[in-house]
Amino acid sequence: MLNLQDWRGDVAALQKQFDDWPVPALEELVAVTRGGTIVEIVRRNWGKAPYMSITYRLTLAGDIPLELVAELAAPGATETPTPAGNRLLSADLDEECGYVVSVTSGSHGYYGAEDDGGVQWEWEPETYVDIGFHMRKDTLTDKGRPHMLRTVGRVLASRPEDAALVLNDNWLMLTRVNGALRRHNEADWYDEAYDSFLPR
Repeated sequence: MLNLQDWRGDVAALQKQFDDWPVPALEELVAVTRGGTIVEIVRRNWGKAPYMSITYRLTLAGDIPLELVAELAAPGATETPTPAGNRLLSADLDEECGYVVSVTSGSHGYYGAEDDGGVQWEWEPETYVDIGFHMRKDTLTDKGRPHMLRTVGRVLASRPEDAALVLNDNWLMLTRVNGALRRHNEADWYDEAYDSFLPR
């Protein structure tokens, strides 16, 4: 496991490096990001071919009990401690939803991502809960992302907090501030079909 909590580099670039230059004896590698999210860098036991994961992270501002969030996002979640000693609830929903989901919390958060036009977006919630969706590239479009967005919609409809959805710690997709939901970088991900389950 890599501890990236003091690192400000590009997680997607790190994932790509391991994808382009695989380490033969390395079966799995995960990392803890600056925000405390568990990110799979590489995993090779999802079949015969090397696998690079894609991670979407939904962050809710506030001191929210993890169990309440897990009921919405991670049915059947089990608890394990993180390397930093924080609580982690997770569930393997790959078969039915195309992803593994993790739920963590923290304080004094810092988040940065690329907004429309390459503008840097930053957010520093005092307390927060992160929901991480870790999925395979080969099931991303047909299974992982649609199910993830349905879950995001369910969480946002059930919780009132300010929120942000970010891809691979680098690209901003959604924000909600004072109840107003806004889509970002729409050309890269948005489909009108998502309107049926994402709140407006």
